[in-house]
Amino acid sequence: MLARGRPRFGSFNKPQKINDAVIAAWSRILTELPDAELVMVVPGGDQTDIRDLFRHLFSGHGVKPERVQVVGRCGLAGFLRLVAEVDIALDTFPYCGSTTTFLSLWMGVPTIALTGDNAAAKVTAGMMEVCELGDLTATEVDGYVRAACTLARNPTRLNQLRPLLRRRIAESSLMLAATFTCCLEAEYRIWWRRFVDPAGPRRPGRSASPTTWRRNSKCARCWTRPLCRRAGLAG
Repeated sequence: MLARGRPRFGSFNKPQKINDAVIAAWSRILTELPDAELVMVVPGGDQTDIRDLFRHLFSGHGVKPERVQVVGRCGLAGFLRLVAEVDIALDTFPYCGSTTTFLSLWMGVPTIALTGDNAAAKVTAGMMEVCELGDLTATEVDGYVRAACTLARNPTRLNQLRPLLRRRIAESSLMLAATFTCCLEAEYRIWWRRFVDPAGPRRPGRSASPTTWRRNSKCARCWTRPLCRRAGLAG
């Protein structure tokens, strides 16, 4: 747990993504871990009225205000330093994070996620899968709370993950911009052909999984050659 000896959670998503269900879940985590604290980054968080507003949301669930640290926005360097001081990031739901999740992982901070049934609810879960942290993604709130508490009680694992996550990100499909763009262009070609030829095959193209991206990232043209062939981009 860094040098504090107690777990510190962090929330770095836009406050518009924070709803009553999210506050309730985070409060359950803080109640389950009475020595834990939560850091939230919100616009205006350095102002007393904004800080008190967010703390009040937690006090309604029995969480003492001093356990919730609310800070305002800062530049990228300051933001990354703040992320680095956190042990575990807590994702919002049903609208999850994306850039904030990526930056947290880049700084060695694992994220607890609650996946859903649409794209806006799956981004963080996908990143966690790519980083081989699928066990930190839940499908219901009880599992979300349980995953956060279990990880917070395992400082050995947290200390092991800290130096590993950036390397996992750097070597993952998330950094393969050229190959991702190639596959995206292949999808565009498929959908264009369906537009100009409505009587053609209607079966949607199957995209490659993140695992496939990693496995085939050295392909000269793309990591999903069957898709490229179907789009006429590869022989």
